[in-house]
Amino acid sequence: MLAYNLYRIAFADQLAEEEYTDISCPCENSPKLQANTNVSTNTLTNNTTVKRKFATDYMPIGIKLKEYSINYLQIPAYKQLDVQTDLVVCNNSTFEIKNAGKVIVGNSTNPESSIIVRSGSTLHIENNGRLTVNDNCKVIIEKGATLSYDAGAIIQLLGNNAVLEIQGDLVLGNNAIFRFTYPNSASGYVKFSKPDYSQAPYNQIRVSGSGQTASVELRGANKSDKILEVDQDLLQVVISNGINTFKIEHGTVDFKFTNGMSYISSDANVRFFNAKFQGLPNNPNGQNSISNVAVWGQQQCQISNCEFDPKVGLIGNLFVNGNKLNVTNTRAWGGIRTQGRGLSLNNVTTPYLVAELANFNSIANNCQV
Repeated sequence: MLAYNLYRIAFADQLAEEEYTDISCPCENSPKLQANTNVSTNTLTNNTTVKRKFATDYMPIGIKLKEYSINYLQIPAYKQLDVQTDLVVCNNSTFEIKNAGKVIVGNSTNPESSIIVRSGSTLHIENNGRLTVNDNCKVIIEKGATLSYDAGAIIQLLGNNAVLEIQGDLVLGNNAIFRFTYPNSASGYVKFSKPDYSQAPYNQIRVSGSGQTASVELRGANKSDKILEVDQDLLQVVISNGINTFKIEHGTVDFKFTNGMSYISSDANVRFFNAKFQGLPNNPNGQNSISNVAVWGQQQCQISNCEFDPKVGLIGNLFVNGNKLNVTNTRAWGGIRTQGRGLSLNNVTTPYLVAELANFNSIANNCQV
């Protein structure tokens, strides 16, 4: 609004009748994807590029219009939609990428393109459906919206600033492995930023049906490669929501939550290998934000070749499932704290170790505390 008024002062007839109207989505007077000539009966019929458009009055100051998808739309097999603007999926609609369908967000000449899925709407990627996000572009699943990810779905995050941000829910199909790839490119990252996660239900990451299972497996190029950002108070990857495996390999987890403590908590089978867990060094809110990674004594829990910086603690609530905490070749600068059972530490450096109510059938080889 401010930019619009400045434009009128500088360029337009200041005495003309004011015509600006602020109407909320989805009824905004903007282009609708379903009106495209290549869309027939809610299906993309030809390869299509959605280009950046500007309102006539806004052109001199470069304010772009959003494009809207307000009804069900599918990208069928062997069809491709190139999004080179901001595409908003809204009006409780579903945007579906079918088997062998492709959606590409942005390119080198159109950075800062995005797909924004609003509350009540769903982005659904089927088996072999492909979503590609280029560098400096985003896909945002807003609070109340859903990313539905089937087994065999493909997400590519191409470039350090290619981002899939999940403020809403991630719902996985049976046997799905949620991950992303980055062929011939630096990797982007997944960001979880759900507001007020501490309010029930605690099922942001879950399977789509009863009795189903799925896993979350994120892998980067090396320990310094950012692959996951956590900007919420709690990220749960748990068996009760159908997630049986959680892997972070060859990458960095970056905690960004500024409103108190932040946790990653998992009782699934865990493999953290050659990973770095990085806390918030200076909180702009002035709070002493400490982040923690918590495991629950699950039988399969491998933490190896990792680094936890001084703002990130490692917690083992081992009494829940009754197995030792096994850590090897790891520097835990934020300390290690356990409750119940014992420890198996091999070549571990940590400034402090607190073991409460432990069964001290424990092993520590070549460790510094």
